[in-house]
Amino acid sequence: IAFGLILQSTPLAAAARQQIQTATQQCLAEVAKFDAARCCQRDSWLALSKAAELSQTMLPLNLRSQAELHCNQRGINPTCIGSKCPICPPSSSQSPCFIMAKG
Repeated sequence: IAFGLILQSTPLAAAARQQIQTATQQCLAEVAKFDAARCCQRDSWLALSKAAELSQTMLPLNLRSQAELHCNQRGINPTCIGSKCPICPPSSSQSPCFIMAKG
């Protein structure tokens, strides 16, 4: 949606619509790299980080993803993939995960 607003796209603007679909596909591809059940925090972080990366070449302005992210779902999400998760470094404990967002 953000790409569409920034590019002032409409359903009839073919080039902008194609760019937005490409960005969406690449964001979803990042999420699909993981053999994992749902995790809103992980999936949102992956999509927003990829969108920030894509904005460098696709948008007239650069989006940033520089906030610190503290995962507080590890101990309460029964489908958490733990150390396989990109926002949760390897750990034997159930303590919250931490990562500094890139870009």
